[in-house]
Amino acid sequence: MFMGSKNNYYRWGMIVFLFFMISLPFFITYAQETESANLVPCGQSVKDASGKVTIPNPCGYQDFLELLKRVFDYLVTYIAVPLAAGTIVVGGAIMMTAGTNDSKRSQAKKIIWAAVWGLVIVLASYLIVKLVFDFLVEPSFVPTNFRN
Repeated sequence: MFMGSKNNYYRWGMIVFLFFMISLPFFITYAQETESANLVPCGQSVKDASGKVTIPNPCGYQDFLELLKRVFDYLVTYIAVPLAAGTIVVGGAIMMTAGTNDSKRSQAKKIIWAAVWGLVIVLASYLIVKLVFDFLVEPSFVPTNFRN
């Protein structure tokens, strides 16, 4: 079922793609219900009574760093980890249905190991980025060319 012709790979690719497209509104809904309606709470324009548009809270360097941090946190937490868990489940299902077929069992092991190693790489990169943002980028440091 999983090994062999390109039609099987195409079929499973379409199933995964359709599942992702169907679940996308749930990800978007959750992303909009965070503490701020925007990714970075700065730079929004405000129109006063006379019709003049102003930006009371302009974005700076720290806001850019906050944007990068929030995007990376979202990608790791809500995309990479569930995707890896789903891939491990698919590999487990293949292994359970393999029976005595050694080629399916080896394919299932490869799928599971690829998901585990992918998750290890993502979490290691998350640790490195978090280390850089928490310890190496001082919150009070703003380069002179980025000041407003």
